[in-house]
Amino acid sequence: MTRNVTITMMVCVLTVISMANYGLAGGPYTFYPMQPCRLVDTRVWTSPNFPGEWGPPSLVGRTEGDPYTGDRVFTGVLAAHCSVPSDARAISVVVTALNYQALGRFTIYPADATFRPNIATANYRMGDGIANVGTVIPLSTNGKFRVFSNQNADLILDVNGYYKP
Repeated sequence: MTRNVTITMMVCVLTVISMANYGLAGGPYTFYPMQPCRLVDTRVWTSPNFPGEWGPPSLVGRTEGDPYTGDRVFTGVLAAHCSVPSDARAISVVVTALNYQALGRFTIYPADATFRPNIATANYRMGDGIANVGTVIPLSTNGKFRVFSNQNADLILDVNGYYKP
């Protein structure tokens, strides 16, 4: 007996919005895929595995009018945690939102940006766990990034690659 199998492939095009606005105009950048690595997990039960800034506490909801300087900054060395080289200019991640009670969003952007972008990196709504696949996060010149959440929520970031010159 012969069976025909059809394999359907989806092509995903990733767009990095205005990387030049974040001082990343020096490209072109090459993408380097890597074995997925959990970079951030703010759930309380993960604290032994994600010490310091990479783990708890959960993100606290803030209002749009709050200054961007109050957004949570992840300043650790990416290379020490997930083997991302120090000259990486952006990371490719899966963004997951968990344990939230209302409609909300995450905005993730370089730590040295002078403003918070008015875009959502991931949107979430009550009753759903949401994961955005293929999200590209530009990094500051020293590899740091900020996270804004307009609701109390847990954040998981899984790195699957990086961009560098």
